Amino acid sequence: MAIVDSSGVRFGSTATGKHYISLHYHRGPAAAGNPKSKWLSTVTPSNEYAMFELADTNGWADAGSTYWTVKDGGTEVGQRGERIGKHPGPTDLRDPWHGYPASPSMKGAPDAPPDAVIEAWLKLGIVDRTFARRLQRWRI
Repeated sequence: MAIVDSSGVRFGSTATGKHYISLHYHRGPAAAGNPKSKWLSTVTPSNEYAMFELADTNGWADAGSTYWTVKDGGTEVGQRGERIGKHPGPTDLRDPWHGYPASPSMKGAPDAPPDAVIEAWLKLGIVDRTFARRLQRWRI
């Protein structure tokens, strides 16, 4: 069940008890001077939550508790061409998680999922070898 409030669209618990919010400031048209990455309109709040839930279920996280997601083999999810989702852990664990489009080719290491996550996606057939290697080399 989703609840819309002034901050975004809130979703209930995942199987591991995490709450999630699709924040309004990561949606809508990109504004000049706004550094926040924005989801494409085709990635609905429900899609965003489903991506996070899949990452949570499968443990696609780095050592810093950031979950990483990919949609449909690596299709674009962000308005600047980003192809992966980044869901950093909240500072206060009582707060909901959230996420946004990310690209290591644009921001380097902070937006690069660990090799273990990329290899898990490859092994499960979620991405192909070309996508995986390009992501590992920060070309996506």
